[in-house]
Amino acid sequence: MNIVVKNLNRRFKLNERFIQEIVIQILKILKKPQDTDLDIVFLSDAAIRPLNKRYKHRDSSTDVLSFDLGACGQILISSDTALKNSKIFGVSFEEEVILYVIHGILHLC
Repeated sequence: MNIVVKNLNRRFKLNERFIQEIVIQILKILKKPQDTDLDIVFLSDAAIRPLNKRYKHRDSSTDVLSFDLGACGQILISSDTALKNSKIFGVSFEEEVILYVIHGILHLC
């Protein structure tokens, strides 16, 4: 499996290797093929908002956007929203991030 995790929101530190390992385990549980390609990109609210407007026609930031690109999937996650929601729901930032990763994968399924 080719899983790439990129953090483009430098306000937050993420354990990209840990996220990658979790994604691999989830994809194995879902019995996805070994040649699965998936990019997970962490963005700011400011960066995800124009993408949400362009592709979902909603002029606001969002937590997760998922794109099935045929041979590859891409999940975009707002780490700003993850932090805000982690405080609202009383969970750690890391737990919220993992929920968003799972959310994105389920969208692709």
